[in-house]
Amino acid sequence: MKKIKLLLVVLIIFSANLLYAQEENPEYKKYEKLAKKVNDIQRTVNDKKLLYENDETIVKIPERNFIFNYHDFSASNIQSVANSNAKNGEASMIYENIDLANIVDIGILDESFGDCGIIILTPNKKQNYKIVIDDEVHSQESESIGFYFLNSDRTKGKEMFDAISELIFLAKIKRGLLTDKEVRDQIKLWNETKESTDPEKYYAFLKMFPNSIFGLMAKTKAESLDSSVKILTKDYVGIY
Repeated sequence: MKKIKLLLVVLIIFSANLLYAQEENPEYKKYEKLAKKVNDIQRTVNDKKLLYENDETIVKIPERNFIFNYHDFSASNIQSVANSNAKNGEASMIYENIDLANIVDIGILDESFGDCGIIILTPNKKQNYKIVIDDEVHSQESESIGFYFLNSDRTKGKEMFDAISELIFLAKIKRGLLTDKEVRDQIKLWNETKESTDPEKYYAFLKMFPNSIFGLMAKTKAESLDSSVKILTKDYVGIY
């Protein structure tokens, strides 16, 4: 417990120092607002049920759970779940220094996990994180990073998705990986495509932006719609 408290204190002090240095930057307030939206939406699943592979637990989300670092465009994310083996009843996962410029995919999962919906980020390399149970800290690696929202409020899930996406694009622009125009064009085409039931529109998006963070979602949707078309048409026409 002492170690997790120390880690949380360090993160909070670090974020306070960053706030002091950044608050004079006019651009900062915009992105702090986005970070607060992620923080507040994730907080709504506190004490809600999380069901994964037939295992049910209770999610514990602290008030300060998502910390955005405007200086290097990284973020830290803190989550906990109920753990009957822990003295304090919780096991915490602390993802520090998530390099948002290195995120290659973002997705919002269609299925529910108990009371929770999940947004998944995929970095270009495994993300280090810490599992803290009582006084023990275990370092781990993960191929993805999850953010929770209430499954009963998918609108909030989409708002979180948009906020995280914008923070990722900011990081990529600041790192010189994308230009403002490339981001505007990509978002515009994605917004025109994402509700379509025509798989060709998703293939066209992938052709235009093969390295987009929306790429996996576009590919998945295109293949899903393609499969649906094949199932519906295979007995009636010879096209498929």
